[in-house]
Amino acid sequence: MKRAIFAGLRQAIFSRGFIISAAGTALILLLSSVQGILSAFRSAELLSPGYHSDLIMGALSSDAMALALPILAALPYTASFIDDVKSGFIKEYLPRTTVPRYIAGKAVGCAVSGGLVLSLGIFIAYGFAALMFLPMEAYPKAGESVPNYFGNLMETALMFFASGAFWSLTGMTFAALTDLNPSPRWVFGKIGVAVLLIEFSLLMALAFAYAAKRRLERI
Repeated sequence: MKRAIFAGLRQAIFSRGFIISAAGTALILLLSSVQGILSAFRSAELLSPGYHSDLIMGALSSDAMALALPILAALPYTASFIDDVKSGFIKEYLPRTTVPRYIAGKAVGCAVSGGLVLSLGIFIAYGFAALMFLPMEAYPKAGESVPNYFGNLMETALMFFASGAFWSLTGMTFAALTDLNPSPRWVFGKIGVAVLLIEFSLLMALAFAYAAKRRLERI
């Protein structure tokens, strides 16, 4: 089991897609902060304490990040299962392991890569912001409480890790379900796949309705 999981992790993390997605996450965060970056360099006064942290935290809630998040999380490893099947690699690999171990390795590799790519991108963008703006920030006033910037960063990175893992696994699951050549064991054909996806969509719509209702009740 461990060998299959480590093999899946190695294939996911050391792939070109992983590097592109991590760099893309950092780039989107920095581009979403362009106005803040320009205003900081134009400022003749010292920046407020924690400006670098506020800049990245604001970028994480931007529309660009919300739109790109599922794509960035899914890019590194989502298609790996379908690629293994279509390339014939699976026929060579399965005799050396078992189906449950192979599936576990794929699932863990997919989840970790999807989550880690977002967390790593956040750390890269945060590091750039800290290098640029920490020397330009004012010291907190005497007696003023200082927020736990590092703790907030770790909590945010953990939240995005979980989100990335979810979207990556969702993408790989849908890729397996919607393969252009469904398995002969799936007797319901492409119409059955469509019905199954519609059911998933309805469940997601119900989950959204519940979450939105709770949010609106607090307004």
